[in-house]
Amino acid sequence: MTEHRRDEQQLFRERSRDPAARDALIERYLPLAYSLARRYTRGEEPVEDLEQVAALALIRAIDMFDAELGIAFSSYAVPSIAGALKRHYRDVGWTVRPPRRLQQLALDVRQAYDELRGSNSSAPTAGEIAA
Repeated sequence: MTEHRRDEQQLFRERSRDPAARDALIERYLPLAYSLARRYTRGEEPVEDLEQVAALALIRAIDMFDAELGIAFSSYAVPSIAGALKRHYRDVGWTVRPPRRLQQLALDVRQAYDELRGSNSSAPTAGEIAA
């Protein structure tokens, strides 16, 4: 095990009783959270808002991570942060608040439409989108 990995494991063990260990983990991984926020930047949503969502998701991931499982923290944190960013867009992007499942379905239909339109150069039928 590398020195960096050992140091990280120690910080995760101490995070619940030592605020400095938790702060060190946040500082270490905040650039990752900001990078993911910038990757999800689109439309009118300010990047600062996305960075805040990503930072809060990072803190939740640090608090919930089980270092004893032997996986890299980034393998846990990246999907957690990305999920929070996607939820943020789903939550702020709708005037009417349908259930998240329907919001995701609408996004999936739009993506299928765009992909089929690009490959066919004509508007796809409902059956093609459903398939």
